[in-house]
Amino acid sequence: MERSMKIPLRKRRKPAKRTPESVILTGLQQAHGMYPARMMPSAIISLLNAAGFVIVSEIDLDAEIALAFQAGEESGRNQ
Repeated sequence: MERSMKIPLRKRRKPAKRTPESVILTGLQQAHGMYPARMMPSAIISLLNAAGFVIVSEIDLDAEIALAFQAGEESGRNQ
C-alpha cells in the first residue's frame, strides 16, 4: 500500500493596499539600492504623485476647508 504525501499549496499574497508610508518606504529602499548616501525629496514627491496621492500644503488645505464651509453655508441658506 502506497502512501501519498500531499504537499500544501502556497497561498498567494494579496497585494498590499498602497499608503503614503508604503510608497515612501519603497522609494527609500530603491534609492538606497541605487545610491545609499543620498535621496532627493523631489523623488519621494514624484513617487507619491505617481501612486495617486495628492500632497497639499497647510495653506492650501486651510483654503479648501474655508471653501467647503462657505459652500455648506450657502447650501443651508438655499434650503
